[in-house]
Amino acid sequence: MLALSNDNLISAVRSLVKEERRITREILAHINEVEKRRLYADLGFSSVFEWLVKDLGYSESAAYRRMQAARILRAVPEAGEKLESGTLGLTVLSRVQTFIRANEKRTGEKMLSQEKSDILAGLESCSGREVEHRLGAHFPELASIAA
Repeated sequence: MLALSNDNLISAVRSLVKEERRITREILAHINEVEKRRLYADLGFSSVFEWLVKDLGYSESAAYRRMQAARILRAVPEAGEKLESGTLGLTVLSRVQTFIRANEKRTGEKMLSQEKSDILAGLESCSGREVEHRLGAHFPELASIAA
């Protein structure tokens, strides 16, 4: 494989990244379905998080990101296309869901899917630092969870 020409190597990496994004989206959809059916409990795990860590072998941080990203994709399915295209990343999806969940807990009110979609739209193609800044501005009461 390493005998590829420079152009072929770059082309192969680009293709693999595209496939990785597609697979990540598919994994998140499957995580949602496992959570919906509570299959993790049938396997003897107390939560989807525990299942991701102990059965699938994700690190705690990787499991948390996937669980949170899956949950926002459940609320905003069109964000899956943005994940696949690369305009939104797994970490961004996870951070948005973390802020939304904290805000819902703080206010006692569920956020509408359209508002979640609008927040995500404002974060497309942003750097990590810019995402944190914008989330902090959108949720000033939650500034303590911004990195």
